[in-house]
Amino acid sequence: MRLLTAGLISVWIVARFTSPQPLHAADVESSTSPSEAAVVFLDSLDEAQRGETLRPFDDPLREDWHYFPRRRSGVAINELTPDQRAALDGLLNSLLTSEGMRRTEGVITLEAVLGELHGNPDYRDAGKYYALIFGDPANAPEEPWGFRFEGHHLSLNYTVVDGQAGLAVAPAFFGADPHRVPRGEHAGLRVLAAEEDDARAFMVSLDPEQQTRALIADRAPRDILTGADAVARLDRFEGLPADALTDEQQVALRGLIDLYLDNHRPEGAQAMRDAIEAAGFDNVYFAWAGSVEPDEPHYYRVHGPTFVIEYDNIQNNTNHSHTVLRDLQNDFGRDWLSEHHEHDHNE
Repeated sequence: MRLLTAGLISVWIVARFTSPQPLHAADVESSTSPSEAAVVFLDSLDEAQRGETLRPFDDPLREDWHYFPRRRSGVAINELTPDQRAALDGLLNSLLTSEGMRRTEGVITLEAVLGELHGNPDYRDAGKYYALIFGDPANAPEEPWGFRFEGHHLSLNYTVVDGQAGLAVAPAFFGADPHRVPRGEHAGLRVLAAEEDDARAFMVSLDPEQQTRALIADRAPRDILTGADAVARLDRFEGLPADALTDEQQVALRGLIDLYLDNHRPEGAQAMRDAIEAAGFDNVYFAWAGSVEPDEPHYYRVHGPTFVIEYDNIQNNTNHSHTVLRDLQNDFGRDWLSEHHEHDHNE
């Protein structure tokens, strides 16, 4: 593989996505708590829809997430009235930042694009994204609850423990197929442009010795390594540790991590940042596999004691990308739930 020089310029493409079933990102961050917004959404549903949407908090389905097309539980967005959709938008806006909402909108847009490109709009249906609530948000903060919004190439999983301050934001998956729309109304659209461009720019900013350490394989894996496992596991740390970076390079690596964290409400993102710092930023590793040339198969991950970020683009001639954010301690709020139950037991 030929390593590139630092002359490659990172390009950030910001687009306001539209969808046949449009969500609506708020212009400013929501001041409504997730628990309040969830109650409003549930109250908007009729009895049958509420039965589809509301599950016990300890339902095994809460940790049964995936990003493939498959049969899903919950209420689909194409089953909602405009007022119900507005209530769902309110819940999503209480959990996601405006950038996170626009990525979400973009993934849904791409599902409709796939239907057009492959001539199967009934299968690639932009209305088949589903909402599920686990537990009763009306009982917060005394009782935890969870929310999942999921469909093809999108799985957002939130857990609220002890009220708004305890917001777990992972697993969080965004995928893009096509990674770059080849033709049609949305030609040129790259929903995950920054995830690709900023990481490549970081890789090529490294000196040759650093690049050699960061490169863990000449071939990219076919998919993210942690998959859709309920518990994310990686055998070891690989690549270039943050303590081998200059101060400027560490700032850039933090920026790449922030790109993933900043999809989510600040208190949830900050909880993950605090855990990263507590475990020591020097213990974070950046790894790259495959080519650094644009439009060739590539993979990267950022991996520390408390988290892992993965990105992969190899399928469909490098026009099909997957990204995931996992909290190795607190996916689905596990760490906080353990503390919550221990506190309740000791009272």
